[in-house]
Amino acid sequence: MCEKIINEIDNSNDQTLISKLKSKINDWSNSLPHHPYKNFGDKIEIKSLLYTPTHPIALTTQYEKRTKNEEFIPYDDREIPERKYWKLDDVKVWDWTLESISDFLDKEYDFYASGSQYVEDCHRCNASGYITCIQCHGDRHITCPKCIKTGKVTCSTCSGTGKNQCSKCNGRGHIEYENSCSTCGGSGVIQRTPSERASCSNCGGSGRKRSSQQCSSCHGTGKKSCYTCSGSGKVTCPKCGGNGVVTCPKCHGSGRNTCPTCNGAKRLMHYINIKQSFSTNKDVKAMLHDTVFDLFPEFKENWDEYESTVIFEKQLDKIQLENLPEDTGFNSVFEEFLEKADSLCDGSEKILFQNLKILKIKTWTMNYSFKGKDYAFVFHSSNQTLIPGNNPISEYSAQMINKGTSSAKSRSYVKAYKLMSKSQDLDVYEQKTKVEHNLSILRDKIGEPYYLGAKLGGILAALVFSFIAYIYFKEVNLILPFAKFINNPSNWLYNLHPWVMTFTIFWVVLKSRNISGKIADKLFGLTPFATLRLTVGFGTAVISSAIIFGLIALLNFISMTIILTIVGFVVWWIIKIFLFIIAAGISLIVWIFGKVF
Repeated sequence: MCEKIINEIDNSNDQTLISKLKSKINDWSNSLPHHPYKNFGDKIEIKSLLYTPTHPIALTTQYEKRTKNEEFIPYDDREIPERKYWKLDDVKVWDWTLESISDFLDKEYDFYASGSQYVEDCHRCNASGYITCIQCHGDRHITCPKCIKTGKVTCSTCSGTGKNQCSKCNGRGHIEYENSCSTCGGSGVIQRTPSERASCSNCGGSGRKRSSQQCSSCHGTGKKSCYTCSGSGKVTCPKCGGNGVVTCPKCHGSGRNTCPTCNGAKRLMHYINIKQSFSTNKDVKAMLHDTVFDLFPEFKENWDEYESTVIFEKQLDKIQLENLPEDTGFNSVFEEFLEKADSLCDGSEKILFQNLKILKIKTWTMNYSFKGKDYAFVFHSSNQTLIPGNNPISEYSAQMINKGTSSAKSRSYVKAYKLMSKSQDLDVYEQKTKVEHNLSILRDKIGEPYYLGAKLGGILAALVFSFIAYIYFKEVNLILPFAKFINNPSNWLYNLHPWVMTFTIFWVVLKSRNISGKIADKLFGLTPFATLRLTVGFGTAVISSAIIFGLIALLNFISMTIILTIVGFVVWWIIKIFLFIIAAGISLIVWIFGKVF
């Protein structure tokens, strides 16, 4: 039996219910900030209260589909029944007793058509169980992947150059010595007159004089023949032992692979496979009161999440219109659902059973007026949850959106953002998407001066701190004692180090501009004036740059930045070699052009 379908009942005289709903309206209005309509339920004039239940209708259909195809598997010596089916058309899939279900299910099963099996030699390996190896093609060996058949690989000791750095002179080609100055005798001063002494000009007052001589081990080249490869730059390949080939890993030297079709069984069992597929389809539609449908998009879009009760349910092998309750007014929906369910069946599919449910969501529509204008509320479920729809508070929110839009057009982005935020706090369902979109745009607009200021400040700071950096790392360069060799003018990194550090600071400061903008935006947010936000972004970038300079100077003090200088040295030489190659190429082209023309 089906509970009687009710379109609407007038509850306008139910003062207990009205009092309860007005209390809910008060609670709702008082929970929202930024509006003048507190205790809104006490300020409205109720014109009518109608019980207008919503009726969702759901038709669930269980389908079964059966298909057939010819397949094979490796034959495992199982017993084969007498063959009764010789071709695919001999098997009538719906004549077979397969899995049966009583609940809605989405699942697939595969079955042998017993009597369709037969055994034949494997067509791929001709019943040998093996095929020619797909990697070595029967050769049993493959080209060594390490040396590519040469039998030699680059020497790892000298990186293929055939030379190693001389250990005696550390690659300099000469050995330096330090002796006492012959002019001042090691004192660092000379006695010009009995009463006048001066710093020795020969040793610069150090008392020591540096000299050097050619290294006897490498004869001034700084390099010695590599002891590993005897200067050839190549060594015997460790993977193939110099043969240039290795045993094929795919067939382990046999020249053949197990047949992937029969897995070495040599024969195949052919059969007709029947695939049984169960699937469900569900159609749902909510029958709403006209007022609810037209005025409350929140209800229309979310009704399936609301509390409901089943007032009618029927499950049959095939539901017909005569199986459904009469006088519901829903016949057009029933017909639509049943026709759609039938249309989804093809020649290999049929309907097993169907279930139709009619549910009820308790719904009340309250029509009221406020200051001479008509509005409506909807309440749903047993606890009368309020859906406000269009109301004076949502109209107040719309006014703030319009004011915010006007402020944005006059570039008062902070004022516009505050107005939009207040509108967002009022939580109007119909306005949510628009407000969130506007807030996103306004937040970007407010942040633009921070980022612009940070970019300008970053560029200026990069130039200023780069200049300071070069002077500091050239003239001062505080560093731990064990790394003070880099301050020695004779060291090969001495001239390069200040430039590398200058470039590093310049690059890091430039890259930190966006971070500075984010920091300023995060810390100072809705600062009212664009000029002030620009200044804050600028100042944040300068402060961040000073911190970066200090951190890099600290890393330099503990000698961590020497690695950067070494990398810079390598990059510099790569650039020089590249430019040399380009220049040589251009010169060669010019020479050829001159010879030809």
